[in-house]
Amino acid sequence: LDLLPERSFARWLAGQGCEVFVLDWGMPVNDPGLQTLDGLLRRVQDAVSFLVRRGGDGDLCALGYCMGGTLLALAELRDVAGLVF
Repeated sequence: LDLLPERSFARWLAGQGCEVFVLDWGMPVNDPGLQTLDGLLRRVQDAVSFLVRRGGDGDLCALGYCMGGTLLALAELRDVAGLVF
């Protein structure tokens, strides 16, 4: 979503007035907590919980692609107003 400065979907969303956060998976091979599906789902749920506690204007929406879209589809994101895969 943000591979090149001139082709940044995250930057475009921010330019439209959205507050954008990108989940950085880090190095799953080096993180035992990210080496299982349960661990990956927990990371997604923790990120959503953080954003809900943080508050902000408007509804929380999530967008995922590739593995991120699959994880969003599997996670129970009750506090999210919209999902895009």
